[in-house]
Amino acid sequence: MSNDSNLIMFYSANCDHCEAMLPIINELFQDEGIEITLSEVNQKDKQSIEMYEKYDQGKCGGVPFFVNAETGATLCGEVSKKELREWAERK
Repeated sequence: MSNDSNLIMFYSANCDHCEAMLPIINELFQDEGIEITLSEVNQKDKQSIEMYEKYDQGKCGGVPFFVNAETGATLCGEVSKKELREWAERK
């Protein structure tokens, strides 16, 4: 997946909700060719925290957190395939 995608999913390695989203991510993004950047939020990585905070700004407060860096559209938490598709296709 490209690192220049406007679509970002912030996640944590220890997050059950994030893990539940991975099959949907694979189906929508990898199989259908939509690019998304996966960004792990890790307390030991100051840069990952800063990037998450830049986009979150109190909107979600946790992971998974989805943001379109171009439009500002966000989704919080575990969402349906339909919701994720609609977010990804929003221009």
